[in-house]
Amino acid sequence: MKEKIVLLNPPAPTLNMRDMYSSTVSKGLYCWPQVDLLVLSGILSKEFDISIIDANALRLTNDQTMEIIKKAAPYALIFMAGSSSKCNDLGFAYKVKNSFRDMLIIGEGGFLRNNPVQEMQDNVFLDAVLLNFTSDDILGFLKNDTSELNNLAVRKNDVVICGKTKYSTGYFSYPVPRHEQLDFSKYRLSHGRRIPLTSVISSYGCVGKCAFCVSSNIPYIMRDVDNITDELRYVEKLGIREVFFRDVSFGSVKKHALALCQNIIENKIKLGWVCDMRADSIDEERMVSMKRAGCHAIHIGVESANQMILDRYSKNMKIETIEQAFRLAHKHGIKTIGYFIIGIPGESEEDIINTIDFAIKLRCDYASFNFAIPIVGTELRKECLENDWLNSDDGSFDGSFSPVIETGSIPYQRLRELRDIAFRRFYLRPEYIFDRITKLKTVFEAKMLVLEFLNMSKTAVLNIFKRNR
Repeated sequence: MKEKIVLLNPPAPTLNMRDMYSSTVSKGLYCWPQVDLLVLSGILSKEFDISIIDANALRLTNDQTMEIIKKAAPYALIFMAGSSSKCNDLGFAYKVKNSFRDMLIIGEGGFLRNNPVQEMQDNVFLDAVLLNFTSDDILGFLKNDTSELNNLAVRKNDVVICGKTKYSTGYFSYPVPRHEQLDFSKYRLSHGRRIPLTSVISSYGCVGKCAFCVSSNIPYIMRDVDNITDELRYVEKLGIREVFFRDVSFGSVKKHALALCQNIIENKIKLGWVCDMRADSIDEERMVSMKRAGCHAIHIGVESANQMILDRYSKNMKIETIEQAFRLAHKHGIKTIGYFIIGIPGESEEDIINTIDFAIKLRCDYASFNFAIPIVGTELRKECLENDWLNSDDGSFDGSFSPVIETGSIPYQRLRELRDIAFRRFYLRPEYIFDRITKLKTVFEAKMLVLEFLNMSKTAVLNIFKRNR
């Protein structure tokens, strides 16, 4: 009989996205399956009985989650942790260890991966930290083989030992994840077309070296195309209709992207899908192939309209390239979601206003305006620490609601006002509202448009109330 392993997305008061070493609180009603846990479910199912508990998406309380863990009685618990909910996540894992002393507690997430020794020293209940969720090195540790500690930091005789982080030298692959364990009614994208929704990856790491991104220190490796196709066929049989490719930079190697799209087309896989791409990976050939394969929306990191800011933080992208990427996506009927940073060091108020104007000029179908955050393991964080720009350094932060970086050039309160201005100017334009309504293609899209508008209105009223208290 196989030993049981629980893979946990911890409970929290808010909807938290913790996968791919990022961490943010959902600003709307969107929520997707955490792909790190899905990948691990495939890897571990070779040797163990796997149970995925997405307590956050299920909106379970701490007590309800503890009761499920108690009934499962696992040999080990692998939990996700993110900077936006750091105290919450570590606190819950501590309670689990305190209640079940013999259970192995293994952490996985951005701030843990980038500072594993210190985090394990500070949190003595942690038995290990996983450094690469696409690797099967975790199997050896779970079978009590610690002769090689690649991609893990472990506690051994009260001493923390950190192994090397290693990556595949070729294409990586893993057994099909246990998607069937998820409650698909809990997942949706604001710009999605259909449900049920699940998450898949076709690559790991990033070709970019952006100074504000945690993936800048992870080399770009690609997943075997046939292995991806097997998973897509499997989720389609489960009744899944929409896939979110959680790659940091989908399709960065053109040959790989085209091969995957061709496989999807040849296998007659009828899934709609969404992905994140770098603007310099968007070209005519990829857009044609991706559209035919079911892609209907792309997330693009724009960050700023100021070329000097892009250069300073190693975006390695020209404004003209960004503009061309949006034009190509629009040409082929693929929605665009632009990501913009507010309050990154070196930015003036005029720069922020120009970035808001740029978002409108690009004709993004959706725009996300977030405050710059000093993610653990990034060059931006090093710069902030060196210059004493952090207004809080407990390691728990999120760029969705409040500025964390204060350089003195733009006051904290003014940054918040500028973020509110960005949302109002972008989303409350009559021409934008008309465009959104006329582009609706499914009942689900119409439903999400109404729900997100109501949610955004509620948030705006609450923000005004908070400022005037």
